[in-house]
Amino acid sequence: MAKSLSVDKVLKLIFIPSGELSDIDLSSGDELDQPKSSDPSDDGLDYEVEHDATSDNEPTDTSSDEDSGNATPSTSKSAGTSKTKRSVYKWKKVLPEFRDTDFTGGDFQDPPMDLPTPMEYFKMFINQECIQYIADQTNLFAMQKDGKEIKASTDEIEQFIGILLMIGFFPCPSYRMYWSNDSRFSSVADVMSRNRFECLLRYVHFNDNSNVRGREDPNYDPLFKNRPLLDMLRVEMGKLEPEECQSIDEQIVAFKGRSSLKQYNKNKPHKWGFQVFTRAGSPGIMYDFEVYTGKSMKLEGNFKVYFDNWFTSVDLVRTLAERNIWAVATIRRDRMGGCQLASDKQLKDNGRGSFDYRSDRDSAITVVKWHDNKAVHLVSSFCGTEPVDTCRRWSACAKQKIDVNRPLIVKEYNHHMGGVDLADMLIELYRTNIRSRKWFMRLVFYCFDVAIVQTPYDTTTGRQS
Repeated sequence: MAKSLSVDKVLKLIFIPSGELSDIDLSSGDELDQPKSSDPSDDGLDYEVEHDATSDNEPTDTSSDEDSGNATPSTSKSAGTSKTKRSVYKWKKVLPEFRDTDFTGGDFQDPPMDLPTPMEYFKMFINQECIQYIADQTNLFAMQKDGKEIKASTDEIEQFIGILLMIGFFPCPSYRMYWSNDSRFSSVADVMSRNRFECLLRYVHFNDNSNVRGREDPNYDPLFKNRPLLDMLRVEMGKLEPEECQSIDEQIVAFKGRSSLKQYNKNKPHKWGFQVFTRAGSPGIMYDFEVYTGKSMKLEGNFKVYFDNWFTSVDLVRTLAERNIWAVATIRRDRMGGCQLASDKQLKDNGRGSFDYRSDRDSAITVVKWHDNKAVHLVSSFCGTEPVDTCRRWSACAKQKIDVNRPLIVKEYNHHMGGVDLADMLIELYRTNIRSRKWFMRLVFYCFDVAIVQTPYDTTTGRQS
């Protein structure tokens, strides 16, 4: 059974540097009917709820946690459950007060007159310093392991990476088939001999094993084997000019071997693998990522972030707003800080596109329940229901598309939430997939794939420039 993460743990994941709502899993408790007797909208009265911020650590709805399909890392009740200040929310059916959420990140620079080549784009993220570092660590590891001097050069490391990427573009059941007489692939076989490729594949390394720390050491790093490569890539990604609106979502790097970092999610295409939290803009450009080990991903500035209900709570949205990070997210019913909205039956009787909302005057947080095919709960710290526009939805009864009322918060979420999913789709198209006994090589291949998809993406043509 998956457990909820506390606000403090979520902030460690996303704070300080997908698609339409109909695509998300609505079986996480959003569709459950609320008791009519507890619905204050029946009598139109305002109400005040005292909410314990630490209650989100306790799983209160077994069915919503199990059905959500999001494999949350297991946490003990005693870990990180220190009492925090009790939050009091005064939910009223009023529009939230206006907030100044103007972006302070500045305008984008003009594009260069001459567009860089694909190789130049790739080397913006895997630069010459990184290539030299890989060559040095590979030579060092060969000497440490077998006392051999393989003399790997930077040119050979570049060719080695190129072959790995080419294997992703033109996959074969076995990498030896690229050198076989019956299935020889000249773009690979003419660049490097098979024996040399296997030698580099055996000894390629990314950190000095003499500096590794034991598991009992407080500074132990589970990603020690490829930490320098991950950090160098993140530094180069951090140099990109950030967009105002960014989404935060998870990616799964497929892996079925042995590793304490491996996660399981039954509803993902790749059920086993490393969990990566990614921050990306709407066009799919990634600005940061973090392989889940409990560490942090930083974000500073007057940004707008969008995420799903995996870790959303009213307390989290309020804490982000206090630090000038504005949020729109879907939210599970048991994390809404005691906010009571119209039942599913009431909204269904009112017709498709009906909605109900409440706002807290002190924090200016708005919770909205919108009925499309099913009821969906959303929360925001900077937008509410107005203005209401319409969207086209297929009607099974009318056998045609119809206009459905859509609050502003839904429009914002649908427009900006798909950035990480788009980046993940581009990675999956030509994912580097070669078998290796080294678990950390799967994350190394992921870094190379990320550097490839960071090439500017033209959303009008659907192609990378």
